Amino acid sequence: MPYIETEGGSVYYEDSGGDGPVIIVSHGFLMDHRMFDAQVEELSDYRWIRWDTRHHGRSRTAATSYSYWDQARDGLSILEHLNIEEAVFGGHSQGGFIALRMALLSPKACSGLMLFGTAARAYSTEEKEGYSKVFSEWLKGPTSPSFEPIARSLATTMIGGDRDQQKPWRNRWLERNWSDFAPAVDCLIEHDSVETLATEIMCPSIIIRGAADQAFSDKDVHDLASQLGGDAVVRTVDQTTHAANMTDPDLVNPLLREWLGHVSSGTPTHT
Repeated sequence: MPYIETEGGSVYYEDSGGDGPVIIVSHGFLMDHRMFDAQVEELSDYRWIRWDTRHHGRSRTAATSYSYWDQARDGLSILEHLNIEEAVFGGHSQGGFIALRMALLSPKACSGLMLFGTAARAYSTEEKEGYSKVFSEWLKGPTSPSFEPIARSLATTMIGGDRDQQKPWRNRWLERNWSDFAPAVDCLIEHDSVETLATEIMCPSIIIRGAADQAFSDKDVHDLASQLGGDAVVRTVDQTTHAANMTDPDLVNPLLREWLGHVSSGTPTHT
């Protein structure tokens, strides 16, 4: 299995290969690289690099404290390891937090930003308190009577779609020991704002949001678009929620292909 070693541990990644333009994507919280299966299959003329962030998927994390800046360096380390000089940086939710920071750390390597259900701001005090309460129970693991109800609720909020689409992820959550997951929770809850830094990102960007996304509002994504220094477009997908790229790829993939075509050709997109 392909791993790279970083200061935080062993980071797992998958490389679809090929000669197409490179896209590196980071998954959402509690998810892993598989949430982009539909994009890799449909947009197979691109070279997709997917990876599991710290304390997620197949990655083996040694660090007990870290930030999204640290994880952005993990992503850039994968590109360096593969001798890739330029790529579209993408991410869903927390993966978007990482992609933004990758672009800030290595602007010359970022040919575009492809973001799903994310924002540049830090969480509010109310959001921090809410997430802290939920995940303090989550860390007790599947033996806790509150775990399965929380898993059902999070699947609705963080994935969306129908129960059949949520079921594989709920099953994975129920099979895992979460006792070592607190650093990932802390990283999420205490992440910093990059709102004032975002103006330094001059590459073209697309931000896709499910119209019924409960995690980030329409205002959040439009604020992010206005904060970015380059040409940024927002695409709202009706009747979808937080993980629209996974639950409704037939609606999302054409938007990605159109935008990626603009990036490849250097032509401007339209708001």
